[in-house]
Amino acid sequence: MEEGGPQGASGAAQEARRLDVSENGCSRFRPAYRNHIWAWDFIFDRDERGGSLKWLTVIDEFTRECLELLPARHLISLDVIDRLIVLMNGRGVPANIRSDNGPELIAKAIRNWLARPGVGTLYAEPGAPWENGYAEAFQARLRDELLNAESFANLAEARPSLVCGRANTMRSGRTARSGT
Repeated sequence: MEEGGPQGASGAAQEARRLDVSENGCSRFRPAYRNHIWAWDFIFDRDERGGSLKWLTVIDEFTRECLELLPARHLISLDVIDRLIVLMNGRGVPANIRSDNGPELIAKAIRNWLARPGVGTLYAEPGAPWENGYAEAFQARLRDELLNAESFANLAEARPSLVCGRANTMRSGRTARSGT
């Protein structure tokens, strides 16, 4: 088969994905200071009655702090914007936000809103969760150390005031860095 044929091109694309050649991936575009890159994603769980819990997680990739851990039944792009406003008012505006391509995270409303304060967006390639590695590592620990270990009776019991402090002790799998 010719090297430039359709299957050759597909193999090259798979190899590129495996090697993490995306400019937005966390192994290529690394955090250099506090608020340089925030990473966000969603993780799903259930309460004791089987109701869905959709958790928005936001971490600072440099300090590895959990900035947001918001459980809700449903979250849409406007809910995410509301939380970002609160975060940015309290912590400052990040230079970039890295995420996968989930509909709530790439929605036009979010992209337009992030452009106003000049926040860059770093989207991981579809099918390449390792490109959002800080968020994925944090969520794996969140699942192992909190969601699989705790049982929430309802949404109110899962509120961040009860669990965010504990999540910050998990970080994203490495020792936290100073924010200065």
